[in-house]
Amino acid sequence: MIGHIARTAVVLVGLSFLGCRSDVFRFQIVFPETPALKEGSPVRYLGLEVGKVERIVLTPSANGGPPEISVVVALKEKTIPIRQDDKFSVGTQGLLGEGFVNIQPGPPNSPPIPAGSSVRGETPTLPLKTLSSYQFALEIGAKLDSLPAEKREQLRQTFIQIIDAALEEQRHRPTQRRESARPKK
Repeated sequence: MIGHIARTAVVLVGLSFLGCRSDVFRFQIVFPETPALKEGSPVRYLGLEVGKVERIVLTPSANGGPPEISVVVALKEKTIPIRQDDKFSVGTQGLLGEGFVNIQPGPPNSPPIPAGSSVRGETPTLPLKTLSSYQFALEIGAKLDSLPAEKREQLRQTFIQIIDAALEEQRHRPTQRRESARPKK
């Protein structure tokens, strides 16, 4: 517990120090997970690129749950009004599903956050993960097109066997009932 508090204090002091530079505005967004996000990924405000992800760090959860992801972002200028009720999420773009941080403004009367602050990001939605997987599959499909027809057919048959085996395993798994779903006597 004391180690967690000390690490958090070091991160916050570091963020405060880094956030004091006059040419950029730095703060931290805490996400439960960050698919497709990496250091150097763009940060967008209302769709416009306004900064970059500087650092991504795995941090212990404050409530004892699974670790969380702390993303330090640096905005190009301090004039962008980042507020406490803004929505912070991870999005993907392009064929490869490259990640970016998306900031959507909240109510204009919400107080601005100070440099070095920490805010909560939203949990990525299933469609985002599914879209990234779909885009990845399209990329693999495009690469497979460059193989000779015989090799493509062999791979196609292998994929069909893998999918059939996975579906068969799924059908034979015993269904698990939750205790709370059973009627009480």
